[in-house]
Amino acid sequence: MCGIAGQYCLDGKEPDLKLLSVMSERLAHRGPDGKGIHTSGPVALAHRRLAIIDLSEEGLQPMTSEDGTMWLVFNGEIYNFVELREELIEKGHRFHSKSDTEVILHAYEEWGHECLNRFNGMWAFALWDDSRQELFCARDRFGIKPFYYAQTGDSFLFASEIKALLAHPDVGTKPDDATLGSYLAWGVLDHSERTMFNGILQLRPAYAMVVTKDGTQLPFRYWDVSVNAEIDEFGMWLHLGGSYWQRVSVDAVIVVAALFGLVAFARTLKRFERHHFWLFFIVLVVVLGFGAVIYIAGSRLGEMVGQPLRELESASSP
Repeated sequence: MCGIAGQYCLDGKEPDLKLLSVMSERLAHRGPDGKGIHTSGPVALAHRRLAIIDLSEEGLQPMTSEDGTMWLVFNGEIYNFVELREELIEKGHRFHSKSDTEVILHAYEEWGHECLNRFNGMWAFALWDDSRQELFCARDRFGIKPFYYAQTGDSFLFASEIKALLAHPDVGTKPDDATLGSYLAWGVLDHSERTMFNGILQLRPAYAMVVTKDGTQLPFRYWDVSVNAEIDEFGMWLHLGGSYWQRVSVDAVIVVAALFGLVAFARTLKRFERHHFWLFFIVLVVVLGFGAVIYIAGSRLGEMVGQPLRELESASSP
């Protein structure tokens, strides 16, 4: 979990760095491993980092492209970033880190807004394209990662949490009566882009939007669910299994296997004398080997079902 926030001054003025600092502080609990603020003309981006994949300083955000014309703040994880990275390298892109954040930058360079259809994961990000003078914002297909925004006067603001937006004195000053009424009457929430605060909206799942100096363009849907009759129940379970193992790293498998080994060791202590400790090592080797087999089989399964899954996603995209 990371925290992102930003301001786009539509009138071309410089962003309020004091405001951005306050917004960033209100997201500090989302990212204890680092923080950063970058300004580029009328745009300022803030990030609170929870390091997961690339733990080095190369993964710090806001992150820029090679030529410095694009800046990105990103919250989430791209599960297939390794495959995308290899594909982009073949197309001539060069990487300076091992993070999935940089993959988003290069994917946008290569495919533009269509890069969203290439991603498998969960995300909320804002990408400033200086050459086009536009801010590209997107949220993952199922809305796992939050993205809230508001426009007041000549300023567009966004953040991972509403309380960061409330740092601006003119944002969220009144409740949204319609949303509040729906919640009190039927107990529904997050069924639309509106929130409990008047003027604060959320980018809906599977939606993206572009903000220019002329204002916020209408959010557009880049993905929708559709039923593929060619995939039977067994095929669907293969897709789910492949997606799961694509998310599991070898480190996680080793940790689980080691935990099984420790349990086996504890039981061995209860049943045998000290001179039988060697049995523990046999059990541990067997468990680790079993974990490795599961990981390899899962990886192969992910490769087998990965292509049909991409075809399914392509067929489902409008």
